[in-house]
Amino acid sequence: MIINDILDLSKIEAGKLQLENIGFEPKEMVSRAMQVLMHRAEEKGITLTNSSCDEDLSPALIGDPYRLNQVLLNLISNAIKFTTKGGVNLSCVVLKESPLTQTISVSVKDTGIGMDGFFVKSLFDKFSQEDVSVTRQYGGTGLGMSICKDLVELMGGDISVESTKGVGTRVSIYH
Repeated sequence: MIINDILDLSKIEAGKLQLENIGFEPKEMVSRAMQVLMHRAEEKGITLTNSSCDEDLSPALIGDPYRLNQVLLNLISNAIKFTTKGGVNLSCVVLKESPLTQTISVSVKDTGIGMDGFFVKSLFDKFSQEDVSVTRQYGGTGLGMSICKDLVELMGGDISVESTKGVGTRVSIYH
């Protein structure tokens, strides 16, 4: 996994990462990503839910389902990793619509440890961890969120984070 992250990061930085532009089913993608990580949530005794998937969400969209899935899996995995009680919830909302396009927000919200405001500003920096104790307790390299940001931006979207220490975090992608 770490080797794949480093390879992806190298491809992104070199401008060599190729994105697909094919049809996919967004609701199915969310469902599969949740299914892949459900056991990790269950092992920790927390819930993993999809509280809302907008009725107006198109049954088929065009984009790179592999890279979108990679981002979703990373966001959900992080949320589970940093949540010890409560749960993780996904939501999908159509923000804007035209006859040929939809602007969508996908949010992953957790009731985990949260982050201090000063760290949120550097969350997307490569090899970024809030402090040594986080790395020791939860693991990770600090590359995942940087790669997510790069991938989302390569696909023409944005990513944002809201977090409160001791309360939880919401990461949202918009495209």
